[in-house]
Amino acid sequence: MIRRLAVIASLVVLYAGCYADTDAFVPAEAKQFCKRLERCNEGQFQDRYDGDRGRCRSSREDDLFQIEDALIAGGWEYDQDAGQDCIAAYKDNRSDCSSDADREISDACADVLWDGL
Repeated sequence: MIRRLAVIASLVVLYAGCYADTDAFVPAEAKQFCKRLERCNEGQFQDRYDGDRGRCRSSREDDLFQIEDALIAGGWEYDQDAGQDCIAAYKDNRSDCSSDADREISDACADVLWDGL
């Protein structure tokens, strides 16, 4: 319940365009990921989520929060600038399903959580 309230609260922050923490970043990334999956790999989207974007987003958020919790417990930190760059890369490549676009998104999102090294 607390996690759900945090997600709702983060949506308010997200609406302002600021990904100040993972509670704001995760729903934004899940939204962009699911849009891209549906657009660029509809078969996989249908197979995994029965064509339900809400189900996709919920599943992606759960996965990302689980990864985030494990990494933060291990000393990793969220980088707000990298979070913004990641979402921007998704948006910049919204109509490009090429492997180059996939790589650009992957590179932009690689340092959202980092270990400080």
